[in-house]
Amino acid sequence: MRLILEKRLPWVGRLQGVRGYHSVLVNIDDVKPAMRKPSHGGLSLRKVAQKLNTADRALVALIAGKHLATFTARNALNCNMQTLVSQRNWPDSRRRTYRCTSWQKSESDTLLL
Repeated sequence: MRLILEKRLPWVGRLQGVRGYHSVLVNIDDVKPAMRKPSHGGLSLRKVAQKLNTADRALVALIAGKHLATFTARNALNCNMQTLVSQRNWPDSRRRTYRCTSWQKSESDTLLL
């Protein structure tokens, strides 16, 4: 309704025979860009996990070990708070992240991230 009252939508229609909010028609392709907030400049944890080709648990371990710089910001579309990885620190973090393909497991072996 805010977008309609602020006249930020190019087209608003009305469904005949229906009263109230249910009668308002808008083009959803016009609503999405108008609702989007400015970008926060970070990568979502899902995108980082996909780029690193790793599991969520491994990503959580990297964040807990302070190997990835994170911050909290509002999602640009739905305004929910989310944890993000800084894009400025992304190349540094990626250079410092190594994938272990194989090693012999023994009691003295420890993987430090």
